[in-house]
Parts: sequence; structure tokens; C-alpha cells
Amino acid sequence: MFRRLASATLLLAACATPRADMPALDSRAVNEQRLAVQRGAVADALAREDRVLRLAWPILTANAELCTKTAPALGMRLGDAKTIGVLAEGLRKEQVEALGYDETVRVLSIAPGGPAANAGLRPGDVVTAVGAENVEGLRETGEALDKVLGKQDPAPVTLSIARGAEMFEATLEPVEACDVRVVSSPKNAINAKASFKTMTVYAGLLRAVEDDNALSFIIAHELAHVAGRHPRKVIRNAGVTGTVLWAPPLVIAGQVLDIVARPVAKGLGAEAAPFTTLTTRAAAGAVRSADFEREADYVGLYMLARAGGAPEGVGDVFQLFANVSPLSSWILVSHPTVPERQLRLDLAAAEISRKRKAGAPLLPEGWTTD
Repeated sequence: MFRRLASATLLLAACATPRADMPALDSRAVNEQRLAVQRGAVADALAREDRVLRLAWPILTANAELCTKTAPALGMRLGDAKTIGVLAEGLRKEQVEALGYDETVRVLSIAPGGPAANAGLRPGDVVTAVGAENVEGLRETGEALDKVLGKQDPAPVTLSIARGAEMFEATLEPVEACDVRVVSSPKNAINAKASFKTMTVYAGLLRAVEDDNALSFIIAHELAHVAGRHPRKVIRNAGVTGTVLWAPPLVIAGQVLDIVARPVAKGLGAEAAPFTTLTTRAAAGAVRSADFEREADYVGLYMLARAGGAPEGVGDVFQLFANVSPLSSWILVSHPTVPERQLRLDLAAAEISRKRKAGAPLLPEGWTTD
């Protein structure tokens, strides 16, 4: 035992160390700087959430006619310390609380022109009651709002608000919107995705796409997936074709073949066949995912136009995806190739332009919410 300790001590003593005589840091200064950095991270997370709501709101409200399900909406996002921790992933509960957040329910973001904005609410306002019901905690507040908004003819929502030392009531007139919850994610993927009733826009995409009109199109594209029930249809097709059973082992086999073929092909001075791409493409073809992507592009462009966005040239945003994955410029896997998507969007934009000039309704050809 002694020999082992002695050996470990000698090894540590032999480790290289920096030679520069660096200035000493005060621990209090480090803690203050840590708080400043964490405060900045939270501000960035809230700004992402605010941008997503700001861009999604007109799309959700202008396209209620095209959505399968609608619901009354208030145009705001509520949250507490836990919500902040999710948005600023990596901060512990006590660190979020040290920045001034707790279990109090606050307004995190407001949609311009929405009911909350029209009622004069601001980010940071604290909700203390819904109607005559005092509320504590995010879950209780949500349940109280659901009681009002869940009625067949929802009445205006009255909220008791604390803003610093000021207390007042605000009345919100709900509006009908597509029944989809749109949130941001701290993940750095350059992506957005839609499930049955939730749309997630990733931080990587929000950072990469600076143009609001282009990002609005991506949000509209994901809304078209939900409105078209594409997630449900993919699952149904996977069951009908048996993809749910044969695709996973086939894709794994493709990955194994790629690993085996890569060094062999390199030795021959050739490129290895992309077996994983081929097997994934077979699975995607079985569930018709590329067809659903084409429809989401087409319907999403209409949704953008109906919300006041500019449909011309939005296909340029797909250059970003081609830059990240050049393979998407020539191989169809789960999505159509980038050139095809861009050209199809140009045709759809021309179609929308013709309808605008003719004064015709902006309705996608053949679209139905049945």
C-alpha cells in the first residue's frame, strides 16, 4: 500500500505545470462574474423563447382555418424557476434561484398584437390569481386557465398581476389559434421538429437563421406537419409496411457495413458506398416521409403567406442545410434533395402570387383538414 502511494506521489510530482506567473483571482470576483455569466445565459434563453413565440403567433392565428384542431390562445408564455432551468440547460435549481427566480409564476414572453400584449402585460409580471381563484405554482395556474379556456365559448380571462409593488387586474380576450404548443430548446442542433401537438425549435437553428422571414417559414413548415397529421401517418405507414420491425436491424446493418467498407475502400483509393444512407432511405421510402416533407413545404409556404410573410426566396434557407450536410444536395433520404425543395418552393411562390393578383383565397390546392 505504501509503495502504491509513494508511486502515485512521484507521478504527480513529475506532471508538467504552467510556468507563467499569472495574476491571482479574488474568489468574490469569480462568484460575481459567474452570476453575470449565468444571468447572460438566462437572458439569451429567454430571448430565444421570445423570438419563437413572436414569429409563431401570427402563423398559428392566421392559419386556424387550415388546422385540424384549434383552441383559444392568449399569446404569452408563463414559467417558473424550473422552466428557466429547462430553457437555460445546465444551470441547477439553486443557481436559477440565485438569479431571482423561484416557484412564482411569471410571464416569460409576450406575442406582439396578442391578447396578453393588448391587455398591457409585460415579461416579468407575476400571476397571482386567475379570475377569483388565487393560484400558486405553474401547474395550478395552468389548470385554472384551462377551466376558463376549455369551455365551449371561452370567456375573457381576468388575471391578477403583481408588477413590483404594483397590483392590478388584466383582462385578456382569447383568440382562436392552431392547437399547437411552440417552444424553444437549448439543444444546439440546426433543426426543428413537430410531434402531435408540440413544435420544438432548437437553439442551433435560431442562432444559424438570422432572417425572421426564413425562420417563420420553417415554423410554418412544422405547423403543416401537425395540421396534416404527418407524425400519425408515418406511424400508421410504418405499421402497415412492417417498417417498424425491419427498419431498425436494416439500418444497424448498414452502419456495420459502412464501418467495414470504409478502410477497404480507402486502401483501394475509392469511396465507400453509403450503406447507412441506402438503408435509411429504404425505411424513409416505406413510410413516405419525403412525400410528407414535400407537402409540409407546400402548405407551409401558404401558411407563411397567410400570416403576412414573404413566400418569395424562402427556399434559400435550405442552402444552410446543404452546407451542413452536402449529401442532401443530391441524395434523397428522409427529405427531398435541397435543389428539389428550392425549385418546388419557387413554383409554389409563383402560384401564391397569381392567386393574390386574382384576389383568390390563399388555400393550398387539394388541402383538407379531414
